[in-house]
Amino acid sequence: MSYQAAASYYEQGLGIIASFLGAVPRHSDQVLNFPKLDWQINDANRLTLQYNRLRYSSPAGVQTQASNFYGRSSFGNDYVKEDFGNTASLVCYTFQQGEQFSLSVRPRL
Repeated sequence: MSYQAAASYYEQGLGIIASFLGAVPRHSDQVLNFPKLDWQINDANRLTLQYNRLRYSSPAGVQTQASNFYGRSSFGNDYVKEDFGNTASLVCYTFQQGEQFSLSVRPRL
């Protein structure tokens, strides 16, 4: 094998290795909503409604360090959806009643 042919194979090998390594474009988007409603029904009664909504998406963002030893195809996606609500009522300032509900979904990819 001539020097030129060996150098060509060497360059092809470096090109293949470079396709597995390098920068991975990634970003993170997050949306948080937290509406709260306080209603003073009368002097002795109050109602509070709260709702917490989180949406987080990060394509290729599971690995968030500045540099990493994994290949480009090893970076996974991260998606989170969470909903949480809370209600509370205060009656005559001596009795408090509350209900909570929560739903959290983390899809498998």
